[in-house]
Amino acid sequence: MKANFNLLIPTAFLLLALAGCKSNVKTADEVVVSEYNPTDARAFGMLGDVKEVHVTIIKDNAGPGEEPVVERDMLVMSFDQKGRITRDPYGNKYVYDADGNFIEGVSDKSTMERDSLGRIIAYANKLNDNDREQYGMSFFYDEQGRIATMTRSYWEVGYDDTLVYKSDKVYPDRFISDGAVESMVERVYIDYDYKKIDEKGNWTERTCKTLYKCWNAGEQESDAEVERWTTTEQRTIRYYSDEPEKPANEVAEDVDDRFFADIFGFGLLGHVKEVVTTSFTAYEDGKGALVKQAEIEGSRATISFDAEGRVTEDPYGGIYVYDAEGNFVKGASAMSIMKRDDQQRVVNYQTKQDDEDDAMFRNDYTYDPQGRLVKVNQVFWESTETSTFVYDGDEIYPKKRLFDNYDEGLHVTSETTYRYTQFDDHGNWTQRELRYKGTEAEEDGFNNNDVTHWDGAMIEERSISYY
Repeated sequence: MKANFNLLIPTAFLLLALAGCKSNVKTADEVVVSEYNPTDARAFGMLGDVKEVHVTIIKDNAGPGEEPVVERDMLVMSFDQKGRITRDPYGNKYVYDADGNFIEGVSDKSTMERDSLGRIIAYANKLNDNDREQYGMSFFYDEQGRIATMTRSYWEVGYDDTLVYKSDKVYPDRFISDGAVESMVERVYIDYDYKKIDEKGNWTERTCKTLYKCWNAGEQESDAEVERWTTTEQRTIRYYSDEPEKPANEVAEDVDDRFFADIFGFGLLGHVKEVVTTSFTAYEDGKGALVKQAEIEGSRATISFDAEGRVTEDPYGGIYVYDAEGNFVKGASAMSIMKRDDQQRVVNYQTKQDDEDDAMFRNDYTYDPQGRLVKVNQVFWESTETSTFVYDGDEIYPKKRLFDNYDEGLHVTSETTYRYTQFDDHGNWTQRELRYKGTEAEEDGFNNNDVTHWDGAMIEERSISYY
């Protein structure tokens, strides 16, 4: 049985990036080093504040007409600025929320588990037992924190891998894999010869001598078909400390821009963490002011932001989960999507599973030239709502809201006028009075003058926390 070299590539270079030698991280950027947790890099055989690892694989002694380069500049590993792995040598992907929690892998069914030392011990991508695309991996470490053995299981395929080290080096001297592929038995031996090491202690070139055996289950290993080949692997490694550090004032400007994009976009000032708004019934005191009464049940609404100023929950049902690089990865459901404009303001948010999803909704946000929110258009399964905000001069808080709603033949309109009565030290309002009036009618009711009119008043109070 002739081995398929391309199919064997994942096995042959499973440990492409498991490398390095004794060395301290050398970097001019002490901030990067202090934030970079080396646990993941060390577990996967790397030293230093590694950002990305690319590999080129060249088959030695290629035959006539055979392309010697098997893979060229392939990304095999990456880490975020906190040192958390985002891609490992086995094709697994890792997406984290802003707090560093794993939320998604190669798909939304992926799971990952770490041990008490923070090392990854399991990764699985499995929907159920009938998932033919399922796979799982387990990692086991020796006393020096190096991966000593691994198990890999796929649909009707399984492998037990062993890494052999010399002394206390973190890169393996040998890799052995025993596998069962349906009725076939496979065994792979790879011996490594390291040629070049960079200043961080990570290898940048090595030779891999592979011995591949395959035989039918029930036969002896002596009956196996045998193949041998040699490859050269060359790595390009990027480190966070290679990147020039920004001046403090430049970093501050970037942060301010992000704050304006979301925090100011939703009508707030300062490094806001969370805002909880509560509504109360109210009545006129006869002197032009409102008197607060009972809290309106179910009226509490929350808007929140992460430490970078990105919105994580808005008052219109939007939930925003970001990865460690600040990319939106998940919303109110796994189907949620979000779009920003060229000024990084949220302009669209929607969650929809399919055309029959009665829980679907879509929000469109419109801003004026000053960056203030002037319209929110919401589309639901069988209804639409539009809120239009009117401002007075350069004020960042609206003086009026115009509301229009269509819901299964019922048309509701209202006009709310705001009066702001209390502010905190950051300039954000903490209490305001609302006076409203509205109409309600069947969709053709306005033509028949069959319209219900109503009005009222209430008070809103906000509790605001800051970073």
